[in-house]
Amino acid sequence: MEPEVISDAAGRVRFRVPQLRGSAARAVAIEDGLLAVSGVRAAHAYPRTGAVVVWYSRGKTARAEVAQAIAAGVATDRTKVPARHPHSADVTNGDLLRMAVGGAALFLLGLRRYAFRRPPMLGPGGRMGATAVTIFTGYPFLRGALRSIVGGRSAGTDALVSAATVASLILRENVVALTVLWLLNIGEYLQDLTLRRTRRAISDLLTGTQDTAWIRLPDGTEVSVDIDSIGIGDEVVVHDHVALPVDGVVVDGEAVVDQSAITGETLPVSVEVGDRIHAGSVVMRGRLVVRAGA
Repeated sequence: MEPEVISDAAGRVRFRVPQLRGSAARAVAIEDGLLAVSGVRAAHAYPRTGAVVVWYSRGKTARAEVAQAIAAGVATDRTKVPARHPHSADVTNGDLLRMAVGGAALFLLGLRRYAFRRPPMLGPGGRMGATAVTIFTGYPFLRGALRSIVGGRSAGTDALVSAATVASLILRENVVALTVLWLLNIGEYLQDLTLRRTRRAISDLLTGTQDTAWIRLPDGTEVSVDIDSIGIGDEVVVHDHVALPVDGVVVDGEAVVDQSAITGETLPVSVEVGDRIHAGSVVMRGRLVVRAGA
C-alpha cells in the first residue's frame, strides 16, 4: 500500500502511513531510509498518528523517491532495525502545545487590535483569558521558580522569568508577558532539540554504524553479539575500518587507530597490548582484542 500524501508545500511533505501506527521500529526504519535519500534534509515518523513528515529539496529529490523510501521502510524486517527511538521522539507534545497556544493567543490579540481597531487595553474577560494563557505557557518557568524557592536554591533564570511575568500581569501588560513567554518557549524548544540531537550524534559516534560486535570467548571462538549486551571484562575483537564500541585496554594485537573524533589528534596512532583505547576510535589497519572496561 502506497503512502498517501496529505500536504506538500515549500519542500515539506506529509504522508499518511497506516502501517506505521503503534510501531516504533517501523518509524526508525522509515526515518533511516528517508535520510539515505539524496536531497532529504530531515524526516520524522510518528508511530502514534501514523504520519511521516519529510523536509526535502525539490531540485534534488522527486516526491516519488520519498514515497518509495517510506514504502521500503514499512516493508523492512523489524528484527533488523536498530534499537533506538525515532527522531520524532525528540519533539515533545507539551512544548509544541505551549508554543501553539501562545502563538494563537498573540495572533488573536493582534487581529483584535489591528483588524478590528479595538483599544489595546483588555477588558476584565480578556485579561482573565490572557492571564490563563500566560500561566499555561509559562508553567515550566513558574514550576522551576517554585522549586528553587522551596529547595532554598539561589534564583536562576526560571525565577527571573517568573518575576517578570508576574510583574507584567500586575501592570496589566498581558501582551508583553505572552510575547516574552512565547519567545522563551521557542528558545527552550530549540535548545532542547539541539541538545537531544547532539547527544544522539555523540552516541552514534561512539558506537559507529554497527549494531553488533565480535566477542572472543575463553576458548578463542569469536561470536557476534548485540553491542548493548557487551559487559565489563568481555574481549571485543575489532577489525579494519570498524569503530570500537567500548572503552577498554588492548589485550591482543596491534593496529593503527584513528582517534581524531575522540581526542582531537589529527594523525592516526599506533596501539599495542597494554594501551588504553576509547570507544569511537576506528581501526584503520590491523586487528585488536580489547577488554571492555567500566
